[in-house]
Amino acid sequence: EEMADETGADVWLVDYALFPDATGKEIAGSVVDVYLEALKKHDSKDIAFYGNSAGAALCFTVCVYLRKYMLVVALPGMIVSHSPCIRIPTSLNEQEKMNLLDQKDIIIPACYVNMYAERPDLFQTGGFEEFASPIDSERSSLPRTLVVFGSDEVFLAYLPAIIRKCREDHVELETYVGKGRHCYCAKGILPEAHAGRERIYAFLCGERRPWETMSEDLIEDLNRNQQGELDAVIMYRMLADRMDSETDANAMRRLADDELRQARIFRKLTGVKKVPGRTQGDAVCLLYRTMGKAKLFRLMARGEYAAVNRYSALSVLFPQLEEVMEDEQKHGDALMGLC
Repeated sequence: EEMADETGADVWLVDYALFPDATGKEIAGSVVDVYLEALKKHDSKDIAFYGNSAGAALCFTVCVYLRKYMLVVALPGMIVSHSPCIRIPTSLNEQEKMNLLDQKDIIIPACYVNMYAERPDLFQTGGFEEFASPIDSERSSLPRTLVVFGSDEVFLAYLPAIIRKCREDHVELETYVGKGRHCYCAKGILPEAHAGRERIYAFLCGERRPWETMSEDLIEDLNRNQQGELDAVIMYRMLADRMDSETDANAMRRLADDELRQARIFRKLTGVKKVPGRTQGDAVCLLYRTMGKAKLFRLMARGEYAAVNRYSALSVLFPQLEEVMEDEQKHGDALMGLC
């Protein structure tokens, strides 16, 4: 109802079949049946496919179905795919990314997709093998497409493959990543859903934006993390000056050098020059005097390990942050080794 109000469009709801009561071919066919009815009243270029989760993947799958079985039927003018699962089974890299995001996604666990790969009795394609992985099919004929993901969902791991394939096949693709979990835009009571919905409605109304965008919340995260890395440089340098052992002091200086390199990586992403602060360093130096080295280093190590999880979603969007995550893990290990 809201989509109709915001876009002025007629909205057709598709009650499609589900596994294991239907095969993949039958599921896609049930969506095509509704599309054929819509074509009796509307021109194909004026029709958009919109879907969430399984329905989001169907937006792609139905287009592949039409190209394989019904070439005379024109594709819709637009696709909006919200949190799609576009490859079963996942690639090794995608599964690794999903495992990193697993702690954040309380809706879809990382093992979800593998369940279908391991249970062929549940997942029957009915001869339409492309149903399982529409991302691997020919996509050059796909219409203008918007793909939306939440930063804290495991399916975000699919985004690099979608971008890569659409670029290869010259599909007009726009992406939007907001701070939220699986299908977060569908949950209208959530504040973070509003910006995502506005992005979707603008797309459906024909507005074109930069092909790859993030919510303001995620941009703020990038800036905040850049500042955090810069502040850590000062913190480790201040600690180095207070260490009783030259070995510990040298370790702090190495960590400071790593943090500076990480801050520079973030600066390349944000394009913003920031000034480091010493508030964190003052606080940690005070704790060093009151808590002692062992307790403080264990506390700091937990912070470094937490950063690995904090950067997990951003590393999917910006692979260069994988280096930062590896450093944070090493920093935690180094601090624990000094306790």
